[in-house]
Amino acid sequence: MERIAGSLQAVYTNVASKTDYQPYNMPSQIEQYLQKKRGAIDRVDAKAAYERIQNGEGVIIDTRPESFRAAEGSIPGALIIER
Repeated sequence: MERIAGSLQAVYTNVASKTDYQPYNMPSQIEQYLQKKRGAIDRVDAKAAYERIQNGEGVIIDTRPESFRAAEGSIPGALIIER
């Protein structure tokens, strides 16, 4: 389960830090939108995710590319949405 948890760790890119223009160090509209949406996501560790799925209370969304799933293994029952 730890291998799956490691595979599922999300990596976020700070959009605002990648732009050349940031007046007064204010977050861009995109960054503000992403912060708001990220705050609405209920993130749990692998054990809690497993328990929720067993109880019918959750779903795992696997965003890894097919090549990663082939190399690392698939997650049974996961909804696959490639980026």
